[in-house]
Amino acid sequence: WRVGDEQKIRWKTTGTIPRLRLELSSDQFQREIQVIQASTENTGEFGWQIPDQIGAGLEVRITDLRNVLISNTSQPFKITGGLSIEIPQGGETWIVGSQQKIQWRSYGSIPSVHLEYSKDNFQSVMPLATDVTNSGSFLWTVPDLTGTPIRLRVSDADDLSVKSETPFA
Repeated sequence: WRVGDEQKIRWKTTGTIPRLRLELSSDQFQREIQVIQASTENTGEFGWQIPDQIGAGLEVRITDLRNVLISNTSQPFKITGGLSIEIPQGGETWIVGSQQKIQWRSYGSIPSVHLEYSKDNFQSVMPLATDVTNSGSFLWTVPDLTGTPIRLRVSDADDLSVKSETPFA
């Protein structure tokens, strides 16, 4: 699940359980417990805005408010950040030697990013910058790549599965 998205937490109950508590934990509810919703009607689902809790091994626990011994815990899951390239958007023509701003939006706490380009749809990769502070933009001096379709990519330096790519001419 990605930071900022809304996801449904769903459950099934047996018997009469009118109200529930929903919690999140990164350590199997030993010490790290965050309340998602202190009290909610038992409708079988809850719309949850994914918090900036980037990590793996997270679990949600649903507990009967009348009897805390009645609870159920989800399977472990992962919350990731997200990246979205805003500039270039595709179709731009940049002059060799000019400085151009690459701009992206981040979702969640992503401290540093990698910037790369490719002439062959990332069969091979050319780094622009590695482990740079995630400021949301990077000033790039355009190399001589005339006549070659290029793709740009920005990725989370800590989780390379979190990335955004865009073509430009």
